Amino acid sequence: MDVPFDDLLGALASDAPAADAWATCCDALAEAAPSPAWATLRALDASADVDACGDWLAEQLRDASEFLAEAESSAPRGVVVWLDPQSLADGEGWCLEIGATGECDPSADDMAWTERCPWVGDFHLVAGIATAESTWLGHPDVRELVEYAVFLFYGGLVLRDAIASAGLSEAWLLAWGFPEGDQGLLARGQGGSMRALALLA
Repeated sequence: MDVPFDDLLGALASDAPAADAWATCCDALAEAAPSPAWATLRALDASADVDACGDWLAEQLRDASEFLAEAESSAPRGVVVWLDPQSLADGEGWCLEIGATGECDPSADDMAWTERCPWVGDFHLVAGIATAESTWLGHPDVRELVEYAVFLFYGGLVLRDAIASAGLSEAWLLAWGFPEGDQGLLARGQGGSMRALALLA
């Protein structure tokens, strides 16, 4: 699988809105693996997905804040969102799961904390990822690359923009990826400020 990581990670780390950054990703992917699939995927409604994901994150992190205030006397400092293609394929109606901990140093490029999150929240379905499933199933020649890129990079862009409005007041670090595959640090921030990282482990 020929993945143009430099272009994809560059788009993920950029300040471009998710929709524009995803278009950049599709252009790079089309050059690496020509297919009509990428033109279809450019039309995913990233703005709507960011809004829906932002609502989900805000609700989940309010719950995490209450839990961690009692369990660890801390606000959520480390937030991890795992991508689950198998649950989508199995028709479970979700593709993201979330965990959080107060025992994380948001200034450190470290992911060890993701293995010990005492709070686990509700699942979420990114509509664009669900829509894209028919595209990768309909293009077997690029299926593996499409599914991988949509989950890790489209999903990452949606999360990157969504967490900026999630209402976290303390310093925080966001990790994302596949539990048994590629994963990394997506962004860090404090209050209303955020910096995209796009660091794969």
